[in-house]
Amino acid sequence: MMEVNRESPDFATLERLFKSDLTLSYKIMRYVRNILFKTHGINQSDNLTLKEMLMFLGCNELRRFVSVAALASMSTSGVSELYHQSIVRGKFCELICGKIDKTSLSYNAFICGLFSLLDVILELPMADLIKQITIPENVTDALCEQKGELFTILNLSLCYEKLDWNGTTEICHALNLPEFSVIEAMQTATKWADELSLY
Repeated sequence: MMEVNRESPDFATLERLFKSDLTLSYKIMRYVRNILFKTHGINQSDNLTLKEMLMFLGCNELRRFVSVAALASMSTSGVSELYHQSIVRGKFCELICGKIDKTSLSYNAFICGLFSLLDVILELPMADLIKQITIPENVTDALCEQKGELFTILNLSLCYEKLDWNGTTEICHALNLPEFSVIEAMQTATKWADELSLY
């Protein structure tokens, strides 16, 4: 996570790190193969090196994959539902950014949602956990201080999960977001999380 979140990740270093973890290498190869099949209709990954696969994904998609993989490695059979919920939250927050013309915040919003249950999963204070990983400052503000634009987006997910329709409506108005967009985003996020669990 530290390497992939650098401003300019070194793909040779990333390739070495991936090669040192058989499970992670296998998962990202399956992931890239699936993306290529969905976008081109055929499998074109057979002749790609691991480094080329990482470069094909690009920094943001690679950061997203590594973050999900890191969270998955922390989860146990007892928290699989929380792990799935975390992935749904991450994708939901990312999608909401697109709907309110804040695509520059998409990756940070994804990480914010993805790690929002980290303290529950690991049974440790969020502030202590965040110190051990490299994440953007606005994500830290949202998760530890419950403030900022990212927290507002995350809170929309929380309100929806709790069936707090008044809270959901209030945040939608604040974000100038149609309420049906929230339902669409949650359905899409849930489907994405379900598909991701296959890898």
